[in-house]
Amino acid sequence: MSRDKPVSTHQRRKKSRLLALPDYAENESRSAQWLAAVVREHCSGNWRRIHAEHVLLAGYFIVATKLHRVPEQLMADLILRRATQLFLDADLAILAAPATRLLAYDREIAREWGQDPDAPSEAFRAGRLQALQGLQQCTTLFGSVEFADLEPIARANLDRLVQQYARPG
Repeated sequence: MSRDKPVSTHQRRKKSRLLALPDYAENESRSAQWLAAVVREHCSGNWRRIHAEHVLLAGYFIVATKLHRVPEQLMADLILRRATQLFLDADLAILAAPATRLLAYDREIAREWGQDPDAPSEAFRAGRLQALQGLQQCTTLFGSVEFADLEPIARANLDRLVQQYARPG
């Protein structure tokens, strides 16, 4: 991968914050579009031709995090289905992190949405609660055997987060 201009951590975090907008229904699509734009801007034409399919797949993986389901267009290919599932499981693995790491992550989510982590708005709290409850309703959080052992810890942490957001602010 050839980059003409380095992308600093600050630039990536700034872009990340720009991608997580209040119109959350489009966040994953925006992130996939941003990935494609970064590749166009920082990678040579030859690299883009060689890796076009990989970039497309990465975009599918990103969009799949919205519903945490393997997209229909990847289901027929066993290798792609498995790769997507591993990506989705890795995305949710934070739920099995130690409590201090999970809470730090949750505070970062609030910051990305422009919230004070110590006093988030009621609208943010309600939206976060809804998202967490949606995960609670999943039969299983992890679809791969590699991540299956994380399920009990992730469920317990998820329950704690739901309780936290269900309490009045």
